[in-house]
Amino acid sequence: MKTDLFIDEYWTYGLANHAGDVVMTIENGKEYAGTGPFDKFFTVGGVSQAFDYANVWAQQEADVHPPFYYVIIHTICSFFPGVFSKWFGLIPNLFCLPVIDILLYQIGKIMFGSRARSLMAVIVYGFGAMMMNMIIFIRMYALLTVAVLAAVFLFLWYFEREKDRRFWLYLYLISIIGTLVQYYFLIVLFFLCLFQGIVFLWRRKWKDVLCFLLTLTAAGVSSVLIFPAMLDHIFGSGYRGQEAWDNIVSVDNLAERIVGNVGWMARELFGGRVVMVLFFLAIGVLLFGRKGRFKSILKEISLQEYMVLCMTVCYLAVIIKIAPFRADRYIMCVGWCLIFLSMDLLHRLLCLLKKDWKYEKICVLGFLVFLGLNVSSMIVLKGELPFSYLTNRGLREQLSQYKDSMAVYIYEDSWTLCNHYEDLPLFQKYMFVNYKEFPEIMEARKETGIVLYVSTSSYEGDAIVDEILSSGQRWKEAEFLCTYGMANVYYLWE
Repeated sequence: MKTDLFIDEYWTYGLANHAGDVVMTIENGKEYAGTGPFDKFFTVGGVSQAFDYANVWAQQEADVHPPFYYVIIHTICSFFPGVFSKWFGLIPNLFCLPVIDILLYQIGKIMFGSRARSLMAVIVYGFGAMMMNMIIFIRMYALLTVAVLAAVFLFLWYFEREKDRRFWLYLYLISIIGTLVQYYFLIVLFFLCLFQGIVFLWRRKWKDVLCFLLTLTAAGVSSVLIFPAMLDHIFGSGYRGQEAWDNIVSVDNLAERIVGNVGWMARELFGGRVVMVLFFLAIGVLLFGRKGRFKSILKEISLQEYMVLCMTVCYLAVIIKIAPFRADRYIMCVGWCLIFLSMDLLHRLLCLLKKDWKYEKICVLGFLVFLGLNVSSMIVLKGELPFSYLTNRGLREQLSQYKDSMAVYIYEDSWTLCNHYEDLPLFQKYMFVNYKEFPEIMEARKETGIVLYVSTSSYEGDAIVDEILSSGQRWKEAEFLCTYGMANVYYLWE
C-alpha cells in the first residue's frame, strides 16, 4: 500500500546518511533530471561514508532527536551505498512487530489473568489501523512502542515481586535505550516511576526507594554522557524543546488540540468519532445505570491496571499539551493501552450483566465487538492507512501528463525540498529556485509552458502565481493542478 513517504520519513534517511548540512543541498537554477539530488541526501555516499556513526551523532546534535533510531537506519543503508529504498526504513519496523506482539501478549496475561483474552487483545490491536499505520511509518515510533512496552512489562512483572538485581539492571538499560530512541519516552517513564515510587513509599520499602533513585539517576547521567546534546534539545535552544515549554504555559488552541487528538484515537482505534461516542456512551449508561455495578468493577481492578491507566491518561494529557502537531504518531506508543483497558472494561461489564453466560461466550463477544470497531475504522479511513499515501499515486499520474515540460520548484525554506522524491523526477527536467530569484533566473529561459511548484510560508501559492502572470513575463495563463507534499502545483503557459 505504501506508495510515497511523509516529509519526516524522507528526513529519516537524510538525517541518518547525509554528510554535511542537515538540509538537502541544491544549486538554484540548475537543471536536474532523475533522482540525483535526492539520492545524495538520502543515501550513504560511498564506502567511505558507510558506518559513519560520528556523522549520525553530529546530524542529530544539529537536529532535535536522539540518535539511536538513526544509527539503525544508517547501519542498514551502509550495506547499500548509493541506493534508496523504502524497505530500508520498513525493515526495523517489521522486526519490531513480533517483539511488540510478544510483549503485548505478556502484558495482557498479567492484566487480564487469561492467555485467551490476552491473545484476543493482541489480535484486535494487531489488526487495528493505528498498529498497521505505525508499522508503515518510517520513523522511530515502532521502536518507541517497544521501549514503552518493555518498561511497562518490567514494572508489571515485578510489581508484587521482590526487586532483585535484574530488575534494577533492566530498568537502567530500558531507561537509557528508551531515552535515546525518543524523548517522549521520558514522559511514560516518569509516570510509571511516579506510581511505583508512591507504592514503595506507601509500603515503607525504603531500600527500594533508594535503589530506585540511584538507578534512575545513573540512567540519566549515562544517557547524557552518551548524547550530551539532549540537554540542549530538551532544555536549551532546541526548537522542539522550546516549542514544548511554550506549549506548557500556553492555553491557546487547547480545545483544538484535545479535539484533534481525540479525533485520531477515534478514527484509528474506535471506529470513528460517531461510533466511538456511541460505544462509550453505551458503556457509560450500563455502568452508571446502577451504582453497585460501577463500585463492583472498581474493587476488582488491580493496582497494576491502575498503574497502566494512570500512565496512559497522564501521558496523553501531557502530549496533547506539548506536542507540536495534532498527530497520531504521538499516540501510537500508548494506543495499545487504550485498546487493552477498553477491552477489559467491556469484559468486566459483560460479566456483571450476563452472569448466566459462559466465560468463553463473554470473551468472544467482546473480541467481536472490537474487531467490528477495527472494520469501522478502516471504513472511516476509506481503506487507506494515512501513511500509505495511496492518493499520491493518482496525483503522480495527473502530473505525468506534463512530463515533457520543465518543472520549477519555488521555495523559501530548503527543508521542504526532500519531500518530492517521487514526483519531481517524473519530469524530463526540473530546477529549484528561491522565490526571490525566480524572475531573474527565468528571464533567460525559453520555455513556453512550465509546471510550477510553490512552497513558501510567507506567501500563498495563488498570490505568487498572480504576481508572475501580471509581471509582464511570457506566461499569461495558469491552471491549478494539485497539492503535492508541501507545495501547490500549477501549469503556466503563454
